[in-house]
Parts: sequence; C-alpha cells; structure tokens
Amino acid sequence: MTVNKLLSTPAHGSFVDDWDQPLNANFVNIDEAFGNYTTLNTTGLSGTIALTASMCVPLGFVMTGTPSGSIVYTTPAGVGGLWPIRNQATLGASITIGFASASGGSTVNIPAATNIAVSATGDSAGMVDIDTGAGSAAGSNTQIQVNVLGTLGGYSTFTFDGTTFHTPQLTVDGNAIIGSGAGSTLRINGTAIATPNGFNFNTGAFQMNAGGMLGIGTAPTAALLTIGGLLNITSGGLKWGNGLTQTTSQVLQISTTGTTASSTVAGIYNTTTGVAPTTAGGAAVAALAKSFTPQSSSSTLEIEIVVKGTTGGGGNDCFWLCLFRGSTLVDFAPWELFPGTGQMDTITLKTWLASPGTSAQAFTVRIGSNGGNAFYVNSTNNGTIIDQAGLTSWISIKELLAG
Repeated sequence: MTVNKLLSTPAHGSFVDDWDQPLNANFVNIDEAFGNYTTLNTTGLSGTIALTASMCVPLGFVMTGTPSGSIVYTTPAGVGGLWPIRNQATLGASITIGFASASGGSTVNIPAATNIAVSATGDSAGMVDIDTGAGSAAGSNTQIQVNVLGTLGGYSTFTFDGTTFHTPQLTVDGNAIIGSGAGSTLRINGTAIATPNGFNFNTGAFQMNAGGMLGIGTAPTAALLTIGGLLNITSGGLKWGNGLTQTTSQVLQISTTGTTASSTVAGIYNTTTGVAPTTAGGAAVAALAKSFTPQSSSSTLEIEIVVKGTTGGGGNDCFWLCLFRGSTLVDFAPWELFPGTGQMDTITLKTWLASPGTSAQAFTVRIGSNGGNAFYVNSTNNGTIIDQAGLTSWISIKELLAG
C-alpha cells in the first residue's frame, strides 16, 4: 500500500483470480485524487483534529459549518500531497482554521471564503501555501498597483516609496481621517484651499460658510467674522480701518443722548469769580440728562458734550464748561465768544473720569446751576443773559477698561 494515496501494491502471486479487487481499488483512489473533495464539517469543533490517510486521498478539502473555536487540521505524518482547500465555513471573530502536518513544521491558515492550495512533503518541513512567490508587478518601481482592464497596472503619478504617497488628485467620498491622533500634522503645500461648501472643525468651534464668513465658537452671521466668546489679544492691539491701533484699552459700553429738542432755557447769572455759581439758578438742558451705570469699578469714563448756545447781548462773554462729581470740580474749560457777534460758538468738552465705581450716576448738562454730577455753562460777566437753544447739543459717555 502506498503512503500518500493508499494504492494497493500486490505481492507476486497474490490475488490469483482476484486481481480486479486491488486494481479497481487503485482506480477509485486515483479518480478520487483527480476530482473529489473531502468535506470537513466544522460545526461545534475546535482544537487540533487529526485527518486519516483515507481522508487525504481526494484532490482537496471543503470546509463547512460553524466551529466553536479555532481549528488546526493535521495530515498524517509521512503523508505528502497537494490539496486545494475551500473554506466555506462561517468563522466568528478571532476564529481561524489551519492545516498542518503531523510531522511538524508550520501551519497554513485558510481565511474565510477563500480557496488556497497547500502542499506537504510528509516530513518536518510542514505545510506550506503553494502561492509563496510574489506576483509580477506592472509599471516602474514605487508605482502602486491597480486594476487596469482586469490586469495589474501602474501609473507614474500614483506612487508610494515607503514614506511619501503621491497622487495628482485625491477624491474622498464620505468621511476621511488623516493622522493617527494627537501630535499628527497636516501640511498643505499650495497657494489656496478651495472649500465650495464651507468647512466645520470640532463641531462648530471653527467654521466657514460658502460665502467666506468665519465663525469662531458660533455659526457665522452676516459679518465676515463672528466670535461667540471672549476675544483675547495678548499683544499688538487692534488696528482699525482708519489706521488707528488700539493697544491699551477696551470699550465696555457707549451711551449717548439724542440732539436736544427745539427748546430754550435762559437766565441772568451774577458772578465774577470765574467759578461755578454758588447760588441757585439756571436750568438743566432736559435732553442732556443721562443716567449711566458703569460695568467695572476700575474703568475710566470718557465724557463728551456739545452745547449750542446764544447770548442776549454783544461783548466778549466767556463761558466755562465744567465737570463736577458730587461737589468736586473735576475739569473745566473756558470759551470766549466772537466779539460783538452776540452768538456763542458750539462748545465742546471732552474729559475723563477715572474709577467711577459701579453705582448708577446721573450726568446733566446745566446752565448756571450748581449741584450733582453736572456739566456747567456759566457767565463770567455780571448781568449777562445766556441761553441754550437749537438741535445740536448732546452728551456721550464711553466706558473704557483701564490698562
């Protein structure tokens, strides 16, 4: 009996008148070796399973079923052959099916839904996959192999040299992940990045719409830049369109009145001291009364007023514009009329008030009165009549963050 295909080898003079029995048995085994397969049902099996010599006579093996664990089938020691193997079994996660020789050597795993041919010489060389030679590559060195009309092909512009992947154009349908995690760098060498549909990083933390409007911490709105949170400028400041660079302050709020209504307040004020009157008199300019609450106790208020006035007579009348905080004179400015015109210039005062606190404060433009946080317009000529009229007076209070 032969080792590999179990062919009968009759001794001389044996099987007299029965020679058909070994001969037919040999023909059956030869036919099996050319065209039949041994079916291996793997259902519920695991571990090392020894194949009998008769199971190895057919041309190859077909595996079916669902194993409970990984399996290694072993051909008998000393039995050699060439076997195509079809793995039609259903394999769970991490379950493998392999073939080895009981004589030792390596094991060949047969992946699910594949056909692999293995061979063994029956000795310690073990089992091997007969497809061990590298296939012939098309094209030149480093060219990536692709299916070109059913055969392997390569393109000179589609290459990988072990470090750099090169392609003249990359189109990705669906999600794309670039980089392996923290510390990975995406470098783009080019003059422009086209994003026709906009882009969105970190679920809205940084996004641009198709119109080129940018949003940081929020979706972009009608402005070119929309920031949904604190803007921190650590150095350099902020440069405006008129060329002004702001480096030391931040505007917290601005509050203004409208222009005055067409009304008049007038009076005669008797003082020659050059300071605000100490007696009651005069009247407030109603449209220039402003209540204002600072947001920060360490801020600075920039207060600007414009008062348009007239005089009842000619002469070099001089008027003061003053800022009082409580009863303390903070700032004042003298203004002189054009001689003999009887018309007072529009008067503008711009002053600063530091550390205003955070309580509400009332600022009122008054003519010839003395009380509260008020701007004053006072005559220094005894008996001069002054009044306020027209549509050009206003008060503006700007709160700046000091620093």
